[in-house]
Amino acid sequence: MRLLCTRNAFAPLVVVLVILSLTGCAPQDAAFLQNLLDKEVFPHLRPEMAQRVTPLAHRGLGLAATSDVSLKREQELADENAGKWIVNSPMSSDKDLENYLNYMAQRIARAADPTPFTYRVRLINSSNVNAFTVGGGHIFVTTGLVGELQTEAQMAMVLAHEMAHITRRHVIRGIRDMTAIRAIGDTAYDYLSGKGHSSGVPPWLLEVAYQYTSNAMVNGYGRSAEEEADLVGLSYMATAGYDPFEAPKAFEQFARLEGKVSSIQNFFHGNHPLAGQRAEYIRAMLPKFPPSTGGTRNTKKYIQLTAKYLV
Repeated sequence: MRLLCTRNAFAPLVVVLVILSLTGCAPQDAAFLQNLLDKEVFPHLRPEMAQRVTPLAHRGLGLAATSDVSLKREQELADENAGKWIVNSPMSSDKDLENYLNYMAQRIARAADPTPFTYRVRLINSSNVNAFTVGGGHIFVTTGLVGELQTEAQMAMVLAHEMAHITRRHVIRGIRDMTAIRAIGDTAYDYLSGKGHSSGVPPWLLEVAYQYTSNAMVNGYGRSAEEEADLVGLSYMATAGYDPFEAPKAFEQFARLEGKVSSIQNFFHGNHPLAGQRAEYIRAMLPKFPPSTGGTRNTKKYIQLTAKYLV
């Protein structure tokens, strides 16, 4: 395909971004980014454009490789991204269940690694079996997922998994890496690093964040990040007093659904380890926990609130 550089000097960069999104690739090291920029982007630019873009690209590369995004900017971007998801999604009117999921999240949060973010769970009215986070404390759960889980402890494992993505900052780091390729000028560097004055989230960055989380909703945040979130989440939910022996059962339930691509998303496809494999390595961790004696498996409240969703 011939790439044309007219008004949009960054057209090749956008093409690379799209390719990365579709393939689920998450560049996380300087060598990979350097090779990508040198071999895939710059050769397609006219000489005068390459001269202008090159120093900016290397500045963006430095941001992705060595600098972190400020917590304030992460919160600001996550809030805007969550707002866009709310507008574009069929949000559930079941506030009783949504409030209970938030109660569960707060219980787990007290056992999780500290974070400046306030956890907020929102319920989406969808038959898709899914849960995801946009970072900054925001978590989305579908009613389809509620209907597939059999106990409160299994739901606790799902919430704890998403909270582990937040405490480990998987979302913002993925957005940062993609931003280093697509939008690599002074505005990107100053906003993401928190070093410059901000008058709000740049529209281009909000779009990158929304598209990144849309892709991650299907493909996850990369195999290593998903495995880390599984194991850290297991620790969170067990420490919060939920029965850890219910955790692998959630993934065994998901494994039975694998192959139904139309209804199964975040926890099953793309870069995610297969649900059956995840159940196995979570079960292998259980000997590190004492035998279940009093850990919450289910509650009357949860059973009452979720009964109408059970399939």
